[in-house]
Amino acid sequence: MRRRGSGSMPFCVGALVRMLVVSASVVATASPALSSPKPLPCKGCWIPRPVTSWQWQLQGKIDQTVKARMFDVDTFDTPASVVRSLHAKGRRVVCYVDAGTWENWRPDKSKFPKSVLGRKNGWPGERWLDSVELDNVTVTRTTLGFP
Repeated sequence: MRRRGSGSMPFCVGALVRMLVVSASVVATASPALSSPKPLPCKGCWIPRPVTSWQWQLQGKIDQTVKARMFDVDTFDTPASVVRSLHAKGRRVVCYVDAGTWENWRPDKSKFPKSVLGRKNGWPGERWLDSVELDNVTVTRTTLGFP
C-alpha cells in the first residue's frame, strides 16, 4: 500500500529520466529490428549510464545510507531538504511521477476534471486516467517546478 502524505515538493534533476530510460529499453527489447531512439539534446542534463546504481524508495524516511548513485523518490512526499542532502553527498535524484493515475491524497487531485477519471486500479484511492486526455495530465504533473 502506498503511503499517503504531504511534504515539500522537491526540485529534482531529470524528473523524467527514469521514464525515458524505461521507455527506450522497452522499445529496444520489443523487437530485434528496432533500436533505441537517439537522445534529445539537453545541455547541462545528466544522463545516467546503463550501469548506474539506483535506489527506488517511495515511502517512509529516505534511507540516505544506501550506496547508490541515483535515488528515485516520490515527487510530492519527499521534502526538498532530503533532495538537497542527497545532492550534497554527490547523489543524483529523480522524481517518481505517476502520469497514468489519479490519486486522492495528492495535492493536485482537484486539478483533474471528472471526465478523465477512469476505473479503480486496485490501489486504495487510485483511479486510472483516460489516456485520450493525457495531454491535460502531462500539463498538470509536469509543471510542478522541475528544472
